[in-house]
Amino acid sequence: MTDTICPLEERIRAALAQGSLDPELRSHAAACPVCKEVMDVSDWMRHFCDATLEECASGTRIPDARTILERTRSRRISCRIDADEILKPLKIYRRIALPAGLGAGIILAVLRASSIKALLFSIPGLRTIISGFGSRPTALSPASLGLFGIMAGLGLLTILALAAATRTKQA
Repeated sequence: MTDTICPLEERIRAALAQGSLDPELRSHAAACPVCKEVMDVSDWMRHFCDATLEECASGTRIPDARTILERTRSRRISCRIDADEILKPLKIYRRIALPAGLGAGIILAVLRASSIKALLFSIPGLRTIISGFGSRPTALSPASLGLFGIMAGLGLLTILALAAATRTKQA
């Protein structure tokens, strides 16, 4: 909506109400934003009036409030069904992502066991923990290494489960 004032606005409004706009006013309205807006609103109102009169002349009955409400509700339900269909791939992905990630992590841990062992020995304080199990820090028995693998896997599983639970609550 324009905020400026045009001195010819009232003349154009009156001419549009009578239904005749002379060429001088029409050329002014094409160049003036205020008068152009008046013409646009007038055209819209005339179109709306004609459409309403056509509908009344055709004998179409305006639906009652209950019918309109039922149409609105059915449209809402169909929109909800459409949203479920659209989100179906994301729901499938959410079900598959965590097990696939855990499986890939386990496979990588098995394939890179020597690198993980070197990494574990580089962690400060781990030698003390290992000595608490009764082995020397430099030589891990296969049983101790398996125990550490299980503990590390359970710790990782707990972290991932907490992250998944937090993500589920946010969604």
